[in-house]
Amino acid sequence: MKRLITILLCLFSLCSCTGSIEVGDGRHTGESFIADYGSADGENYDTVFIGDSITVGLYDAADLGGARVLAKVGITTTGMYARLSEYYGDIIDENVKTAVINLGTNDVDTDTTEVYRRLISFIKEKAPDAQIYVCLIHYPYEGSAYAEYNNKAATDEKNRQLGTLKGFEGAKLSDCLQKSPLKDTLTDPALTQEDGLHLTDEAYRMWCMELKKDKIIK
Repeated sequence: MKRLITILLCLFSLCSCTGSIEVGDGRHTGESFIADYGSADGENYDTVFIGDSITVGLYDAADLGGARVLAKVGITTTGMYARLSEYYGDIIDENVKTAVINLGTNDVDTDTTEVYRRLISFIKEKAPDAQIYVCLIHYPYEGSAYAEYNNKAATDEKNRQLGTLKGFEGAKLSDCLQKSPLKDTLTDPALTQEDGLHLTDEAYRMWCMELKKDKIIK
């Protein structure tokens, strides 16, 4: 019986660690989780991206110039705040000058602005000189299954809530995903993958170019 319990405990331990990432320098990826501490010789090493699967897709498709990235598929604003503050706070230090946050797609029907404020404050405490950008989220293709949950009305309301964060701890809004051509994800299926929510590699690269045009990243 003791042996059985020991085996079960070991299995539980292994399962709970699946996809976890060891903290350290360099690129660390799991099946659905990225904790990349950046490249010190990269032009965007002083930038950190924080987000959900949309940021995971950006990381996979575009060259972010050695930026630091903390992103997880399916994560909510509350989940990311917990993960960052409890386990990965060291991905942010006084050298970070820019933080790009894209959260809200997975809690589009919940007002998480108070948690978002705590997230912003945590970043500013670690990196007092950082300029924080809150990304407005994009529309899923209206013909997709996601549109029932992340529909235009829900997305517009979420972005209205995110808009109230402008100026908090000096935060600015980034509307790159709400500007043409990416705003057309609502009606143009060519900009999204088959699920209608996640962007194509080309669309992710468009987002990266818009971030550069707005001088958010180099």
